[in-house]
Order: sequence, then C-alpha cells, then structure tokens
Amino acid sequence: MSDKSSFQPLNILFGSACNLKCGYCLQQDSTYKVNKKADLNEFIWNFWDYLDRTGKKFSSVHYWGGEPMLYWKRIKTVYQRIAPFVGAKKHRITTNGTLISREYVDFCNNHSDIFTVVSFHDGRITDDKWRLIGKLNHFSIEALIHHKRVSPLELRDDYERISDLMGKRPPIGFDMIKANDGCHSDYWMTEADLCDYFASMIHIYEIANIKKDPFCQAVIAQFLYRYRKDLKYKGIKPNPCVNNHILSIDLFGNTYNCHHNNSPENITGNIFNPDFIPPKPISFDLGRFSSTTDCRNCKTYPSCGGGCYTSNTHEIDCFYYKTREELAKFWLEELEKHERETSRICEGLQRP
Repeated sequence: MSDKSSFQPLNILFGSACNLKCGYCLQQDSTYKVNKKADLNEFIWNFWDYLDRTGKKFSSVHYWGGEPMLYWKRIKTVYQRIAPFVGAKKHRITTNGTLISREYVDFCNNHSDIFTVVSFHDGRITDDKWRLIGKLNHFSIEALIHHKRVSPLELRDDYERISDLMGKRPPIGFDMIKANDGCHSDYWMTEADLCDYFASMIHIYEIANIKKDPFCQAVIAQFLYRYRKDLKYKGIKPNPCVNNHILSIDLFGNTYNCHHNNSPENITGNIFNPDFIPPKPISFDLGRFSSTTDCRNCKTYPSCGGGCYTSNTHEIDCFYYKTREELAKFWLEELEKHERETSRICEGLQRP
C-alpha cells in the first residue's frame, strides 16, 4: 500500500563498534553483532524495493554506530546510493570526532545535506582534529551534563580554545545523560545535580543577555531550539522511541524500538520480510512510563513524551523536563516581548 504522504525520520544502524569506552555511553553492549556480515549491495537493493513498494519518503536520515567513522566507507556508499531517493533534506552523522579525516571533511563539504554532530568527550579530541573539524561547513558540538559535570560553564574555556583553533564559533548544545543500563551509575544525575544545573542555566541566561557573552548566548539558543523541537516533535507521539513515526533499521532490514540499542532483544520486525519473527521476545515494558496516567496527564508530556523507557532515574528525568519547560516558556515569552518591542521601535523610526 502506498504511503507517499508519510515523511518520517530514518535511523540506519551500522554496528556497535567504537574506539572509545565512555562510562556514560547510551549504547548497551551486545556480544551478538547484528551487522557483522551484512552485504551492502543486498541492503541497498532491498531498501530500494522497500521504497518502491511502500512509497515511503523520509524527512531525515541519521547514520549511527557505535562510532560512525569506523563505518565511514559503508556509510558513504549507502548515502550515495539512497540519498537521491529518500526525499530527506538532511543526512546526519553523530561522531565522537576523534577519527574524523580530511577525506570525510571534503566529502561532507561537497554534499551540503550532510550535517555532522561532534560529541565532546572530555578532551579526547586533539587540537589538530579540532582544526580539521572546523573546516566542516555544516556541524555543531554536543556535550553532556552528568553527575561529574553539572554546569555547561565547566566547558566554557574549552569552547573558547576550540573556537580559537577553528577560527569560528560553532553552535554548542548540552543534553542530560540517559541513565540506562549502558551508562555507569557514577554519571547518573541526582536532584541536587539538577538544581545546580538549572541555577547555572539561569546564570548563563543573565550573562548572555547582560554581557552578550557568545558562549552563553550559544548555550541558551540551543536550549530553546531543543525545547521547541521536542515540543513540535514529541507532542505527536506516545513515546520518544516506541512509535510509528521513527523507523530504525539495521543493514538486514531489522527494525528496532531504539537506535541506541541494536541487540537482538530489541528487534521488533523486518521491513524487507513481513513474515519475519524476531529472534527473541522483547523482555521490557516499552510503555512503563509513557502509558501511565501520571505521564499522560502531565502538562510537560507533549515535550518529553513520557521519557526514555530504559531510564533508571525516571523521577529525576521528570524533574529535568518539568523545570526545563518552565524556564523555556518564560524565556521564550521574554524573547517574543523583546521582538515585539523592537519591531514597534523600528516601525516608529520609519514613519515620516
């Protein structure tokens, strides 16, 4: 059946190998390597057939590892073969940045629909790599807040140094770690951590507005962008991962609930084979938070979607999203008021 009106995000999972072993990694290790012997040509032909059969189009495509640079040759091949047909305006790659090459930079710069997100991993990216990353035309930096790094201001000096190396000031955003089984409990946020984080964000907001500090302005801009994106996106789905709006597949066409977990226990079906039976039954409650009455009746539900079903700190996550909502709404109202006032002044200046 044709579904040509359906535009959804697509995640393609290439494997779980990574050159780093970060304690706060979301990805849960599995001894079973789903993509180990996948044939790229077979995947591409099957995927083309899937597109032709369903009429599917995708709003974006995200290429995932492990570390994507370990799979770059495969990712590049898949991108070249499917990009003209999927309808996506943006192809996104999230990398730890330590293995980015000049060839990768040149290829991305020759294909403006590829956007790179560089995850800041506690100083493991060398200065030479930062200089090379700075040659990308389209990229941003993403960092995590966690129990060992609560305030974005702790990375301010690093950001200034990186900006000097690059000769530009890239966008930078911060996200809270997801306390699943793959993330060591040493990094899980506490309520006291979040109080300190939001106090820091209020201070950053003041510095951004009063001193016009570029780092603080970048942090607040990304904070508000992420909230508005979540509000627009998560409000239409019952859970951030368990839904029909996102398609996450590996190179065999297996579908997954979450693109951070490509273990057999997370396989839900197969887009190439409708009769496929998952090798192992799902052993966890996918809606253990999002389907509860408390979540459904919460005013923050449209922007958080009930939270991550793998989280071990759901109450902390709730506190984060509820406080984020209060701050974001207040700051957006202030921004809109300022824009209205600026517009009124400009109109007055233009009058004869």
